[in-house]
Amino acid sequence: RSYASDYLWLSVAGKPTLLVLDPKGIRHVLDASPDVYGPPDLKVRGMSHFQPGAVTISTGDDWKRRRAFNDDVLAVGERVHPRAAEFLAVVERHVTPLAKTGTMRLRWTDIHGAFRRITAGVVFGLDVDAESVLARLDGLMKNANRLAGQPDTKGLHAFQHEILDRMCDPAAGGLAVAACPYVEPDDPLPVAGQIPHWLFAMKDTLATNCAHALALVAVHGDVQERARAEVASADLSDTASVDGMAFVEGCLRDSQRLWPTTPIIVRRAVQDDEVEGHPVPAGSQVLIHNGFNHRNPDFMADPDAFYPEAWKQGGWDYRFNALSNGPQACAGSGIVHFLGRAVLGRLLQHHRWTLSHPTLDPGQPIPHAFDHQAMLLTGESA
Repeated sequence: RSYASDYLWLSVAGKPTLLVLDPKGIRHVLDASPDVYGPPDLKVRGMSHFQPGAVTISTGDDWKRRRAFNDDVLAVGERVHPRAAEFLAVVERHVTPLAKTGTMRLRWTDIHGAFRRITAGVVFGLDVDAESVLARLDGLMKNANRLAGQPDTKGLHAFQHEILDRMCDPAAGGLAVAACPYVEPDDPLPVAGQIPHWLFAMKDTLATNCAHALALVAVHGDVQERARAEVASADLSDTASVDGMAFVEGCLRDSQRLWPTTPIIVRRAVQDDEVEGHPVPAGSQVLIHNGFNHRNPDFMADPDAFYPEAWKQGGWDYRFNALSNGPQACAGSGIVHFLGRAVLGRLLQHHRWTLSHPTLDPGQPIPHAFDHQAMLLTGESA
């Protein structure tokens, strides 16, 4: 409002950066990624510690090959993944212990621990030992978060070969079975290089999204009763029934709108370009601020309220970027929302939840931040 413009030049991490707020400009940038707008240098340096060949930091022909692989294995365009029944078995095994009868106390560590086991099971099969898969990834990701003075990555080569061994193990299940046929004997690492992204996106990002959704459901009594009614009428072991839980999915999607786990998207111009009449020189950055855009009053009538019902209409514009848009939209979005519905369904099936900490007042605007790591929920059998 102060500058009366949807395009503002800023300095971000010492680089000239164009803040783009206009939906047409956002669409242009995302639709031209990664050919014109590639990943920023900082993201490439960080993620190279644990996924140097990942599609998310790739450009050119490498991006095309890697994206095609992800699209095939993650079944982009299919409403339900071909291995979805196996995913439901994994969810049932690891979420059921969180929802025992009687009074339950649920913390972030409980949810995150369950998602670590779910992630390993979805990727490598029901009986895999999650900690043996994820412990090395945890160490590599700590190096990725060192923004200055990053040392050479140790253990990456061993981690990549461990993934390969697990992926093509005859006893493997899950997404590994679908990925193994793509492994080329003379150059096996490109396929293995995609899987670390699946692992951290599920164990951390999806876990956070589900924690956010459960907290919001817990403090909105009418929403919780409606979600629990939908779950009660569903068969949580049936893929089509879980896929049909549209209101539960709306709870997850609106939590992603209110508290996006990717609050900003940054792209680097790899060539000179122009966004709605604004020149963008090669080497400069563009910034899309999800934390602001998701609460734009033009986007939703009451943007600071929790409103799962809104997602029934679909067709949101490019300002909603919880999982990005355009060619680089999340290839795993279908799996993300399917697993989210399945996990929330299991948690809501037999319990009515109350948020004890941090406190949220459903009668006030939803705050822009929520400390999910301090979260405590109490569940009563119902």
